[in-house]
Amino acid sequence: MVTLMALTTSAHPSVPAHEYYGNTELHASSHSDEPVKEVPKETPKQHRIIHGNVSWYTAAEGGAITSTGHRCVAGYTVANDSLPPGTKVKILDHIFTVDDCFGGGYDETRFDVYCNSVDEAMRNGRQYVEVEVIE
Repeated sequence: MVTLMALTTSAHPSVPAHEYYGNTELHASSHSDEPVKEVPKETPKQHRIIHGNVSWYTAAEGGAITSTGHRCVAGYTVANDSLPPGTKVKILDHIFTVDDCFGGGYDETRFDVYCNSVDEAMRNGRQYVEVEVIE
C-alpha cells in the first residue's frame, strides 16, 4: 500500500489540503490504475481520570455470572453502569475490565470490583479514589 499525501493541492483551490482532508488519509495500491480511496484515521483513545466511588463485591460458592454472560474473575471484573463492556480502568494501580453492571443506572463514577471473599470485600469497603479510564 502506498500512502499519498496532499501537501499543496485540495479539491477546492481556496482550502488548504490539510484542512480539506481533515481526519483522513488517502490510500492507493501499488497499481496506478486503481482509484485512490479515503480511509478514516483512527482517533487515539483518551485516558481520563474519574473521581470514583469504588466498592468490592463477591459471590456465593460456585461463582457468579456477569451481565455480559461471563464468569466473574477476581482481579479482572469490575461493574459500572455507564462505561461500555470491555473498557479498561485502572483502580489503585491495578487494571480491571468493565464486564458487569449494577443495573441501577448509576453514573460513571460508581465502580464495584469483584473479589474472592466476603472478608476481602469487607477489608476494602468503599473507597473514594481516582480511577483512570484507559480505553
